[in-house]
Amino acid sequence: AAASGLYQQTLVLKPGWNAVYLEVQPEPQDIESAFAGIPLASVWAWIPEAAGVDFIDDPDEGLLKLQGWQGYFPRPRPEAFLSNLFMLQATRAYLVRLNGVEPVTWRIQGRPVLRRTTWVTDSFNLIGFAVDPQHPPTFGAYFEGSEAHAGQPVYRLGEGGVWTLVEHPYSETVSPGEACWVYTRGASTYQGPLAVEPEAGTGLEYSAALSSQLLRVTNNASMAVDVTLRRLDTEVPLTLAVVDEETNQTGWPTLPSSYSLPAV
Repeated sequence: AAASGLYQQTLVLKPGWNAVYLEVQPEPQDIESAFAGIPLASVWAWIPEAAGVDFIDDPDEGLLKLQGWQGYFPRPRPEAFLSNLFMLQATRAYLVRLNGVEPVTWRIQGRPVLRRTTWVTDSFNLIGFAVDPQHPPTFGAYFEGSEAHAGQPVYRLGEGGVWTLVEHPYSETVSPGEACWVYTRGASTYQGPLAVEPEAGTGLEYSAALSSQLLRVTNNASMAVDVTLRRLDTEVPLTLAVVDEETNQTGWPTLPSSYSLPAV
């Protein structure tokens, strides 16, 4: 038996409101432990309803009174008894309010998770993006392959904790770990310019009865790209199915630390 190693996501929290997106499942996942040592004022999660969301420009106007929001207040704050959010979940967006006057680095240790984005139809959705921090796309490029999102408004949290419109989507870049409000026109199953989906569950999990799984990578962009698989550790023995085009025979070489292939 073997298990994959943990991955560390790093986010810089500014005093006041922060809109963050978790790419890993924190271990431990309870909010009190995950934010240990951080001057936390509150954490909020939007739990979407099928009917959509009432958009609010400024979180300071109050979230408790709005339907669909769950919050956490650390002890000994007097509002702690109102908490109804206690666990953090990967691939979910959160609003984090930080006390103090200095930025704080939040390091989240956990397991990477692949989970499909579920869009609420004809509504704003609070969502984050799994993008390459070295080469982040613009908002326009990220959504140009989706009929439900191309040309639709996107809001990001600006200075002073107020949501501001992304006015130039082809010049403003998407930031990893940042959550934004994105409007979805009609129904959508869009998972980004490059969608990565496991055959089942939220990752590649094997057993004595399940020795191989399909990892599907779909290029939704308008151009061909190269996809690179990078191993986070070398403890788990993994092999890769490679089909010989001449003989049509399948080989199973060891998956190297980095493996690239085209996605047309």
